[in-house]
Amino acid sequence: MGNGYIGRLRGRRRGGIVAGCLIALGVVVVLLVIGGIIVAMNWRNWTGRGLHAIAQKSIAQSSLPIEEQNQVMAVIDNFTAEFEAGKVSAGQFGEVFKQFGESPIVPAMIVAGIQTEYIDKSTLTDEEKAEGSKDLSRFVHGVRNGQISQTKIDDVTQPIAAPLGSNSKFAIHSNNVNIELKKPEDVTPEELKEFLGNAKAEADKAGVADEKFIIDWSDELQKVIDKALGRIPADTPADAPHDAPSESGG
Repeated sequence: MGNGYIGRLRGRRRGGIVAGCLIALGVVVVLLVIGGIIVAMNWRNWTGRGLHAIAQKSIAQSSLPIEEQNQVMAVIDNFTAEFEAGKVSAGQFGEVFKQFGESPIVPAMIVAGIQTEYIDKSTLTDEEKAEGSKDLSRFVHGVRNGQISQTKIDDVTQPIAAPLGSNSKFAIHSNNVNIELKKPEDVTPEELKEFLGNAKAEADKAGVADEKFIIDWSDELQKVIDKALGRIPADTPADAPHDAPSESGG
């Protein structure tokens, strides 16, 4: 075997290596193209599912009654279905997220959930629960329509806040709300009364009417979506009448 044979052998090996690399590269390109087509075909579905999962987690953290949570999720799912069907553009989808980020609706909704877990299940008297429920609803109403700053949530909930480093806590981290509360069973009646007193003081300071407000949260979220999509005027007041005083007062 002379040098010519060895040269031809090396040439074939080099050619085989190059051919193998080209084949591998071709396979990668084909996979990427197929992947691109799959992404192009499914990105709306993937994004919609992601929104559903995020919304479901946030709403579950709100501790709102199950029926109310279901109504809110129905609004989210309806918007998701519109997006997946191509009726809502990527730009509009982003605008809805922007509106949610800027809106006080979600923080207010989360605070409203304290009613279910803390007040309703407490050992306060019926009269104290009724009064506390009214004052909390006034505070939530004020946050929701911008009369009370979201930053006041931390101050108001301080009496029932979990100690730093506590493992027994009810954490709420959603839409600019980052509070960690003691679990309902760990909150004393005195701490709960102080919390409700703080809510009343802020509502009084903001001039919120002294009455219990019932807020339709699914309606509120739908309004945020409709404003972002241009279905209602962008300057629609945040406190447009989507709630009403409680008839029972309790």
